[in-house]
Amino acid sequence: MKKTSQSLLLLYAFLLMSCQTSTKTLSNDIASLGNTIFSNVNLDAAQASQSTSAEISQAFKQALTIGTGKVVRQLGRQDGFALDQNIRIPLPQELQKVQNALEKVGMSALMDDLELRLNRAAEIATPEAKEIFVNAISQMSFSDVYEIYKGPQDSATQYF
Repeated sequence: MKKTSQSLLLLYAFLLMSCQTSTKTLSNDIASLGNTIFSNVNLDAAQASQSTSAEISQAFKQALTIGTGKVVRQLGRQDGFALDQNIRIPLPQELQKVQNALEKVGMSALMDDLELRLNRAAEIATPEAKEIFVNAISQMSFSDVYEIYKGPQDSATQYF
């Protein structure tokens, strides 16, 4: 069970990294929410005040949880990965060479099928990993939240 959870977490991390469209949307949503939250708060005072930092953290965590739900709904369905060229998981480069060689002899369908199965596995695994991410979000500290907000556009992905 523990090994399965770790495998799902690794797969989901890989999926998030490969989901440029979804993570850009999520990053934009996070940035917008962060600007709203943090622009009205004196950060030094917020860090000194447990209730204020807890409220900020809770709002930001809620946005991350909602964003995670959106990504899961988008990707965790049939063709969520397979038909979206922006997030489709390609074969590793070494296998693409094999696919090109097979294409020359009319047998690339074998590798096409492998790539489709890889994407289907990602679509199936995505909803399974949601709980892991929601749990990780719930355990974030105020510092974690602030670092994600102040970090690069993919800081949430890097955090996970």
